[in-house]
Amino acid sequence: TSFFELFLMETPYPVDSYDYTSPDDYYDYVAAPEASEIILSYSETINIFLQCFAILVSIVHLVVLLQKSVRAASIFIIMTGICVSDILNFTVDLYLESNWLPKLYTISTIDCLREDYTVVNLTYEFLKGISKSTRPISVFLAILMEEIRLLTLMFPLRLWSQKLTSRKVAVFQIMFIVLFWISYYFWNWCFISSLWYPNNLCDDAELRIYSENVTEYVIALPTTISDLVETRESMEHWVRIIPTIFYPILTVQLIHELKVLNKQRKSKHFHEDHEHDNLPKLILLMTICFMLSEGVDGVRTMTMVGMYDWKDEFPGVRKVLLSSQNFVKTLRCLNVISHPFICYAMSTQYRNRVKRMCGWKVATVKVTPKAEQRNYTSRSSLGSTSHTIRP
Repeated sequence: TSFFELFLMETPYPVDSYDYTSPDDYYDYVAAPEASEIILSYSETINIFLQCFAILVSIVHLVVLLQKSVRAASIFIIMTGICVSDILNFTVDLYLESNWLPKLYTISTIDCLREDYTVVNLTYEFLKGISKSTRPISVFLAILMEEIRLLTLMFPLRLWSQKLTSRKVAVFQIMFIVLFWISYYFWNWCFISSLWYPNNLCDDAELRIYSENVTEYVIALPTTISDLVETRESMEHWVRIIPTIFYPILTVQLIHELKVLNKQRKSKHFHEDHEHDNLPKLILLMTICFMLSEGVDGVRTMTMVGMYDWKDEFPGVRKVLLSSQNFVKTLRCLNVISHPFICYAMSTQYRNRVKRMCGWKVATVKVTPKAEQRNYTSRSSLGSTSHTIRP
């Protein structure tokens, strides 16, 4: 060590000392939060309670659907699949986004893996895949349920339409939809590899120095596959928009068939309550809830994908889109919470089962005339109603 270096080490850098006295009116300035930040803060808290409530309501709904007298109908078997999917979706989503729950996974600190691979966390990717796949599973099961109702009404005497209402066919259709969407979101797992980290370092000489002594296996995915996954993520809005377009078409046809069926009942002088008259309104309510929870999110996501090309243009629109993410989740929570109440209003089987579980007596009296009963076809069966008088 030279004399000059020792002099620099022993001699402090000369800095003029001075006393600074803050004025009496001095205060630490803190910018007031913007409206978008306030909305995000409050809506996050509201959504936590809504998600917990939606999970509890769905569990009660599932208990009713699993009762023997209810699960005999194929429509309710599909509804059971929707309910299980909703419970998984909200539970996993709440766990991933909450900061107050302990995490089963840790963020990797590996930063020098070879360039043709990307580090992945299996636990996190599994939970994220469950969250992403269960949402379209619920959506497409709802579309399937609507389609079965429509085909049963349009072709009541066809053998194939009667098979659609069987439990075996319903279970097969549920399994097909579940396997399709699980494959769609988990296909990249087929390319996951386990790499011994010291033997698969990057080309950066400085990073290699700090990583050569790290001895562990790393779960990684080829970069080409990661790019395909990112492309899939950028097209996620179409998974929301396409069902939103298709579902109302089925609803319009179903409401039309129900109105035709109601006219036939009235012309044959069937003495019934107003349950069948309320079915179109309830189905329309289900459609509106569905379109709000899925369609709004699809349009919002599609707009946000193109938002990155706007640069600094339309800052107000950017803030609205970013602050509306929790509003979309609120709509989804309300949609899921409405399911058991709509089932209670639409289905005599469901309503009677709930009353029996609550200890209420349910009296059923058939009033369909025998003369009319011979001419009455299976067209009157929707899978959710029956001709009874309830106290």
